[in-house]
Amino acid sequence: MNKQTLLMDLINIDMRSTDIVLLHTSTKKIGDIQGGPDAVLDVLMEYFSP
Repeated sequence: MNKQTLLMDLINIDMRSTDIVLLHTSTKKIGDIQGGPDAVLDVLMEYFSP
């Protein structure tokens, strides 16, 4: 899994970049990610930033 896959997952669950969300997760539940937890945070910050 990579950043693009994570981004597409956010889009596919109909989450909008203007939504307010509270996220609590274990990166182990997401699976192997290229770039590790930092990549997950990068995608979330890019997607939800104005």
